[in-house]
Amino acid sequence: MTDQQEEASLTLDKKTVDVLVAQIIPTSKYFEVRFDHMQGQLDRFSNDLKDFRWDVDKRFDAIQGNMDKRFDTMQGDTDKRFDAMQSDMDKRFDAMQSDMDKRFDAMQSDMDKRFDAMQGGMDKRFDAMQ
Repeated sequence: MTDQQEEASLTLDKKTVDVLVAQIIPTSKYFEVRFDHMQGQLDRFSNDLKDFRWDVDKRFDAIQGNMDKRFDTMQGDTDKRFDAMQSDMDKRFDAMQSDMDKRFDAMQSDMDKRFDAMQGGMDKRFDAMQ
């Protein structure tokens, strides 16, 4: 029991209390330094974030420019292909039209010959009947 009483009655002198306060318990200067350090870290983080946004915006602008160029090039190539296809179709249609005109002319000529031959035969039969 005497040990417990001695521990409970332990008193600290002023020098011991000053050492405890000065060495163990952080001072307001400590907190100021820590907050200043933290503020510096936050400022650097904010600047890094702004640089990152600027870099991302720049990259997206470059990508958009490249896409626009590729689309314009593709559009020009597509227009050329459609123009070439239209020209080819026009040539093929003109050739087919010319060929069809020749066939109709030949058919008309053949029909005229057959009609004339039939007309001559009919005239002979009519003359023979009279």
